[in-house]
Amino acid sequence: MVVGATLFAVSIAAGTGAPGTTLGLKAVGGSFRSLFVMVGGGMVLLALAVAALASHSITRPFRRLVYALNESEKTGRLKPEFPVDSSVHDLNRLAEALNGAARSAHMSRTELDRTCLQFIETMSQALDARDPYTAGHSIRVSAYASAVATEMRLPARDVEIIRIAAQLHDVGKIGVPDAVLLKPGGLTLEEYNLVKLHTKTGRRILERVGKFEEFIPVVELHHENYDGSGYPYGLAGDLIPLSARIVHVADSFDAMTTSRSYRMALPLQAAIEELENNAGGQFDPEITEVFLRLIAEGKQEEILMAADRGVVDAMPASSNRFPVLQA
Repeated sequence: MVVGATLFAVSIAAGTGAPGTTLGLKAVGGSFRSLFVMVGGGMVLLALAVAALASHSITRPFRRLVYALNESEKTGRLKPEFPVDSSVHDLNRLAEALNGAARSAHMSRTELDRTCLQFIETMSQALDARDPYTAGHSIRVSAYASAVATEMRLPARDVEIIRIAAQLHDVGKIGVPDAVLLKPGGLTLEEYNLVKLHTKTGRRILERVGKFEEFIPVVELHHENYDGSGYPYGLAGDLIPLSARIVHVADSFDAMTTSRSYRMALPLQAAIEELENNAGGQFDPEITEVFLRLIAEGKQEEILMAADRGVVDAMPASSNRFPVLQA
Protein backbone atom coordinates (compact mmCIF):
# COMPACT_ATOMS: atom_id res chain seq x y z
CA MET A 1 0.00 0.00 0.00
CA VAL A 2 2.79 2.41 0.93
CA VAL A 3 4.71 1.61 -2.24
CA GLY A 4 1.51 2.03 -4.35
CA ALA A 5 0.72 5.37 -2.75
CA THR A 6 4.23 6.54 -3.36
CA LEU A 7 4.04 5.57 -7.03
CA PHE A 8 0.69 7.34 -7.39
CA ALA A 9 2.09 10.49 -5.82
CA VAL A 10 5.09 10.33 -8.10
CA SER A 11 2.88 10.00 -11.19
CA ILE A 12 0.74 13.00 -10.17
CA ALA A 13 3.81 15.07 -9.60
CA ALA A 14 5.25 14.11 -12.93
CA GLY A 15 2.01 14.91 -14.78
CA THR A 16 1.58 18.37 -13.30
CA GLY A 17 5.14 19.34 -13.87
CA ALA A 18 5.37 20.48 -10.26
CA PRO A 19 8.67 22.02 -9.20
CA GLY A 20 11.06 19.54 -7.60
CA THR A 21 9.62 16.59 -9.50
CA THR A 22 13.03 15.49 -10.65
CA LEU A 23 14.40 15.61 -7.12
CA GLY A 24 11.40 13.62 -5.86
CA LEU A 25 11.91 10.89 -8.45
CA LYS A 26 15.57 10.58 -7.51
CA ALA A 27 14.69 10.27 -3.83
CA VAL A 28 12.09 7.57 -4.50
CA GLY A 29 14.51 5.69 -6.74
CA GLY A 30 17.09 5.75 -3.98
CA SER A 31 14.53 4.41 -1.52
CA PHE A 32 13.69 1.52 -3.85
CA ARG A 33 17.34 0.66 -4.29
CA SER A 34 17.86 0.58 -0.53
CA LEU A 35 14.75 -1.57 -0.11
CA PHE A 36 15.86 -4.02 -2.78
CA VAL A 37 19.36 -4.22 -1.25
CA MET A 38 17.89 -5.00 2.17
CA VAL A 39 15.51 -7.62 0.79
CA GLY A 40 18.24 -9.19 -1.33
CA GLY A 41 20.69 -9.25 1.57
CA GLY A 42 18.07 -10.85 3.80
CA MET A 43 17.42 -13.57 1.23
CA VAL A 44 21.15 -14.29 0.94
CA LEU A 45 21.48 -14.55 4.71
CA LEU A 46 18.44 -16.83 4.87
CA ALA A 47 19.89 -19.06 2.14
CA LEU A 48 23.20 -19.24 3.97
CA ALA A 49 21.45 -20.16 7.23
CA VAL A 50 19.43 -22.93 5.54
CA ALA A 51 22.58 -24.24 3.85
CA ALA A 52 24.43 -24.22 7.17
CA LEU A 53 21.65 -26.14 8.90
CA ALA A 54 21.48 -28.66 6.06
CA SER A 55 25.25 -29.04 6.10
CA HIS A 56 25.27 -29.61 9.88
CA SER A 57 22.50 -32.20 9.66
CA ILE A 58 24.66 -34.17 7.21
CA THR A 59 28.17 -33.64 8.52
CA ARG A 60 27.39 -34.39 12.18
CA PRO A 61 26.04 -37.95 11.61
CA PHE A 62 28.75 -38.49 9.01
CA ARG A 63 31.39 -37.60 11.61
CA ARG A 64 29.80 -40.04 14.07
CA LEU A 65 29.98 -42.78 11.45
CA VAL A 66 33.63 -42.02 10.70
CA TYR A 67 34.40 -41.99 14.44
CA ALA A 68 32.87 -45.47 14.85
CA LEU A 69 34.98 -46.73 11.94
CA ASN A 70 38.14 -45.24 13.46
CA GLU A 71 37.39 -46.94 16.80
CA SER A 72 36.98 -50.27 15.04
CA GLU A 73 40.31 -49.73 13.30
CA LYS A 74 42.03 -49.01 16.63
CA THR A 75 40.71 -52.18 18.29
CA GLY A 76 41.09 -54.38 15.21
CA ARG A 77 37.46 -55.51 15.57
CA LEU A 78 34.48 -54.31 13.59
CA LYS A 79 31.79 -53.69 16.23
CA PRO A 80 28.05 -53.43 15.44
CA GLU A 81 27.83 -50.00 17.05
CA PHE A 82 27.37 -47.69 14.07
CA PRO A 83 24.70 -45.01 14.75
CA VAL A 84 21.46 -45.42 12.79
CA ASP A 85 19.52 -42.49 14.28
CA SER A 86 20.60 -39.64 12.01
CA SER A 87 18.18 -37.55 9.96
CA VAL A 88 19.87 -38.68 6.73
CA HIS A 89 18.24 -41.85 5.46
CA ASP A 90 21.14 -42.93 3.26
CA LEU A 91 23.62 -42.64 6.14
CA ASN A 92 21.33 -44.79 8.29
CA ARG A 93 21.22 -47.44 5.58
CA LEU A 94 25.02 -47.41 5.36
CA ALA A 95 25.30 -47.73 9.16
CA GLU A 96 22.85 -50.65 9.19
CA ALA A 97 24.87 -52.39 6.49
CA LEU A 98 28.07 -51.91 8.53
CA ASN A 99 26.37 -53.24 11.66
CA GLY A 100 25.23 -56.31 9.74
CA ALA A 101 28.74 -56.92 8.44
CA ALA A 102 30.16 -56.53 11.96
CA ARG A 103 27.70 -59.07 13.39
CA SER A 104 28.50 -61.56 10.64
CA ALA A 105 32.25 -61.11 11.20
CA HIS A 106 31.79 -61.60 14.94
CA MET A 107 29.80 -64.81 14.44
CA SER A 108 32.40 -66.15 12.02
CA ARG A 109 35.27 -65.26 14.37
CA THR A 110 33.47 -66.82 17.35
CA GLU A 111 32.79 -70.02 15.43
CA LEU A 112 36.40 -70.17 14.27
CA ASP A 113 37.68 -69.66 17.83
CA ARG A 114 35.33 -72.36 19.12
CA THR A 115 36.47 -74.81 16.47
CA CYS A 116 40.15 -74.12 17.16
CA LEU A 117 39.60 -74.52 20.90
CA GLN A 118 37.77 -77.81 20.44
CA PHE A 119 40.60 -79.04 18.26
CA ILE A 120 43.26 -78.15 20.82
CA GLU A 121 41.22 -79.62 23.69
CA THR A 122 40.79 -82.82 21.70
CA MET A 123 44.52 -82.87 20.98
CA SER A 124 45.23 -82.41 24.70
CA GLN A 125 42.94 -85.28 25.63
CA ALA A 126 44.48 -87.44 22.93
CA LEU A 127 47.86 -86.61 24.44
CA ASP A 128 46.63 -87.83 27.84
CA ALA A 129 45.49 -91.03 26.14
CA ARG A 130 49.03 -91.74 24.86
CA ASP A 131 49.77 -92.90 28.38
CA PRO A 132 47.08 -95.04 30.09
CA TYR A 133 48.37 -93.74 33.42
CA THR A 134 47.59 -90.11 32.55
CA ALA A 135 44.22 -90.62 30.84
CA GLY A 136 41.84 -87.93 32.10
CA HIS A 137 44.62 -85.99 33.82
CA SER A 138 43.92 -82.67 32.10
CA ILE A 139 40.18 -82.85 32.80
CA ARG A 140 40.79 -83.57 36.49
CA VAL A 141 43.32 -80.75 36.78
CA SER A 142 40.78 -78.45 35.16
CA ALA A 143 38.11 -79.51 37.66
CA TYR A 144 40.39 -79.00 40.67
CA ALA A 145 41.68 -75.62 39.41
CA SER A 146 38.25 -74.17 38.60
CA ALA A 147 36.95 -75.32 42.01
CA VAL A 148 39.83 -73.50 43.75
CA ALA A 149 39.33 -70.37 41.60
CA THR A 150 35.64 -70.28 42.50
CA GLU A 151 36.39 -70.79 46.20
CA MET A 152 38.71 -67.77 45.98
CA ARG A 153 35.84 -65.72 44.54
CA LEU A 154 37.63 -64.88 41.34
CA PRO A 155 35.45 -63.30 38.62
CA ALA A 156 33.50 -65.78 36.51
CA ARG A 157 35.52 -64.89 33.41
CA ASP A 158 38.80 -65.63 35.22
CA VAL A 159 37.42 -68.95 36.45
CA GLU A 160 36.50 -69.89 32.89
CA ILE A 161 39.96 -68.94 31.59
CA ILE A 162 41.56 -71.09 34.29
CA ARG A 163 39.18 -73.97 33.52
CA ILE A 164 40.11 -74.02 29.83
CA ALA A 165 43.80 -73.24 30.34
CA ALA A 166 44.10 -76.12 32.82
CA GLN A 167 42.74 -78.49 30.18
CA LEU A 168 45.45 -77.29 27.83
CA HIS A 169 48.29 -77.06 30.35
CA ASP A 170 50.25 -80.06 28.97
CA VAL A 171 49.48 -79.54 25.29
CA GLY A 172 53.19 -78.88 24.64
CA LYS A 173 53.99 -82.53 25.48
CA ILE A 174 52.90 -83.30 21.94
CA GLY A 175 56.56 -82.58 21.14
CA VAL A 176 57.96 -85.07 23.66
CA PRO A 177 58.84 -88.50 22.17
CA ASP A 178 56.95 -91.52 23.51
CA ALA A 179 60.26 -93.13 24.47
CA VAL A 180 60.73 -90.33 27.00
CA LEU A 181 57.12 -89.60 27.95
CA LEU A 182 56.25 -93.27 28.59
CA LYS A 183 59.59 -94.36 30.04
CA PRO A 184 58.88 -96.69 32.98
CA GLY A 185 61.96 -95.73 34.98
CA GLY A 186 63.58 -92.46 36.01
CA LEU A 187 64.63 -89.93 33.43
CA THR A 188 68.19 -88.91 32.63
CA LEU A 189 69.07 -85.23 32.93
CA GLU A 190 68.94 -84.90 29.16
CA GLU A 191 65.49 -86.54 29.03
CA TYR A 192 64.23 -84.37 31.87
CA ASN A 193 65.40 -81.22 30.10
CA LEU A 194 63.54 -82.42 27.02
CA VAL A 195 60.32 -82.84 29.02
CA LYS A 196 60.74 -79.35 30.49
CA LEU A 197 60.55 -77.89 26.99
CA HIS A 198 56.82 -78.73 26.85
CA THR A 199 55.94 -75.43 28.53
CA LYS A 200 57.52 -73.34 25.77
CA THR A 201 56.24 -75.70 23.08
CA GLY A 202 52.74 -75.20 24.45
CA ARG A 203 53.17 -71.45 24.25
CA ARG A 204 54.22 -71.65 20.60
CA ILE A 205 51.16 -73.74 19.81
CA LEU A 206 48.71 -71.33 21.44
CA GLU A 207 50.26 -68.03 20.38
CA ARG A 208 49.46 -68.81 16.75
CA VAL A 209 45.80 -68.10 17.57
CA GLY A 210 45.31 -64.61 19.00
CA LYS A 211 42.23 -65.56 20.98
CA PHE A 212 44.24 -68.10 23.01
CA GLU A 213 46.70 -65.56 24.42
CA GLU A 214 44.78 -65.57 27.71
CA PHE A 215 45.60 -69.28 28.22
CA ILE A 216 49.34 -68.90 27.64
CA PRO A 217 50.34 -67.92 31.23
CA VAL A 218 49.02 -71.23 32.57
CA VAL A 219 50.42 -73.34 29.75
CA GLU A 220 53.86 -71.76 29.92
CA LEU A 221 54.25 -71.10 33.66
CA HIS A 222 52.43 -73.88 35.53
CA HIS A 223 55.79 -75.42 36.57
CA GLU A 224 57.11 -72.22 38.16
CA ASN A 225 57.60 -72.72 41.92
CA TYR A 226 56.61 -70.14 44.50
CA ASP A 227 60.19 -69.90 45.82
CA GLY A 228 61.68 -69.38 42.34
CA SER A 229 63.10 -72.89 41.92
CA GLY A 230 60.81 -73.90 39.05
CA TYR A 231 60.99 -73.59 35.28
CA PRO A 232 61.15 -72.29 32.57
CA TYR A 233 62.14 -68.85 33.95
CA GLY A 234 62.62 -69.30 37.69
CA LEU A 235 59.88 -66.80 38.56
CA ALA A 236 58.86 -66.43 42.20
CA GLY A 237 55.90 -65.27 44.28
CA ASP A 238 53.50 -62.82 42.69
CA LEU A 239 55.62 -62.65 39.54
CA ILE A 240 53.95 -65.96 38.68
CA PRO A 241 50.40 -65.29 37.41
CA LEU A 242 47.70 -66.32 39.87
CA SER A 243 46.14 -68.66 37.31
CA ALA A 244 49.43 -70.54 36.87
CA ARG A 245 49.89 -70.84 40.65
CA ILE A 246 46.43 -72.36 40.99
CA VAL A 247 46.97 -74.88 38.20
CA HIS A 248 50.39 -75.78 39.64
CA VAL A 249 48.80 -76.98 42.89
CA ALA A 250 45.98 -78.82 41.07
CA ASP A 251 48.40 -80.44 38.61
CA SER A 252 50.78 -81.62 41.33
CA PHE A 253 48.00 -83.05 43.50
CA ASP A 254 46.50 -85.04 40.63
CA ALA A 255 49.95 -86.30 39.64
CA MET A 256 50.58 -87.47 43.21
CA THR A 257 47.21 -89.20 43.64
CA THR A 258 47.25 -91.14 40.34
CA SER A 259 49.59 -93.96 39.36
CA ARG A 260 52.28 -93.37 36.77
CA SER A 261 54.45 -95.73 34.76
CA TYR A 262 57.35 -95.14 37.15
CA ARG A 263 55.47 -95.19 40.52
CA MET A 264 52.18 -95.99 42.23
CA ALA A 265 49.76 -93.32 43.40
CA LEU A 266 50.32 -91.83 46.83
CA PRO A 267 47.64 -92.32 49.49
CA LEU A 268 45.45 -89.25 49.95
CA GLN A 269 46.93 -88.39 53.33
CA ALA A 270 50.48 -88.60 51.95
CA ALA A 271 49.55 -86.23 49.11
CA ILE A 272 48.00 -83.81 51.59
CA GLU A 273 51.19 -83.86 53.66
CA GLU A 274 53.27 -83.17 50.54
CA LEU A 275 51.21 -80.07 49.84
CA GLU A 276 51.46 -78.93 53.45
CA ASN A 277 55.22 -79.49 53.60
CA ASN A 278 55.86 -77.64 50.34
CA ALA A 279 53.52 -74.68 50.90
CA GLY A 280 55.63 -71.54 50.59
CA GLY A 281 58.32 -73.43 48.71
CA GLN A 282 57.00 -75.23 45.66
CA PHE A 283 53.41 -74.01 46.12
CA ASP A 284 51.67 -70.72 46.88
CA PRO A 285 50.74 -71.09 50.59
CA GLU A 286 47.38 -69.31 50.32
CA ILE A 287 46.27 -71.35 47.30
CA THR A 288 47.45 -74.52 49.05
CA GLU A 289 45.30 -73.60 52.05
CA VAL A 290 42.24 -73.18 49.84
CA PHE A 291 42.88 -76.47 48.06
CA LEU A 292 43.38 -78.42 51.28
CA ARG A 293 40.22 -76.94 52.75
CA LEU A 294 38.22 -78.21 49.77
CA ILE A 295 39.71 -81.67 50.33
CA ALA A 296 38.98 -81.51 54.08
CA GLU A 297 35.37 -80.56 53.35
CA GLY A 298 34.95 -83.66 51.22
CA LYS A 299 34.76 -81.82 47.91
CA GLN A 300 37.28 -84.09 46.15
CA GLU A 301 34.75 -86.77 45.26
CA GLU A 302 32.32 -84.18 43.93
CA ILE A 303 35.05 -82.60 41.81
CA LEU A 304 36.18 -85.95 40.42
CA MET A 305 32.61 -86.98 39.60
CA ALA A 306 32.25 -83.77 37.59
CA ALA A 307 35.54 -84.52 35.82
CA ASP A 308 34.41 -88.08 35.02
CA ARG A 309 31.30 -86.64 33.37
CA GLY A 310 33.47 -84.26 31.43
CA VAL A 311 31.78 -81.40 33.26
CA VAL A 312 34.34 -79.10 34.80
CA ASP A 313 32.17 -76.14 35.64
CA ALA A 314 33.15 -74.25 38.75
CA MET A 315 32.17 -75.89 42.03
CA PRO A 316 30.03 -73.98 44.55
CA ALA A 317 32.20 -72.21 47.07
CA SER A 318 32.03 -73.39 50.68
CA SER A 319 30.53 -71.32 53.46
CA ASN A 320 34.00 -70.86 54.95
CA ARG A 321 35.16 -68.46 52.29
CA PHE A 322 38.73 -67.51 51.63
CA PRO A 323 39.63 -63.80 51.33
CA VAL A 324 39.59 -62.61 47.75
CA LEU A 325 42.95 -62.73 46.00
CA GLN A 326 43.74 -60.25 43.29
CA ALA A 327 44.71 -61.68 39.91
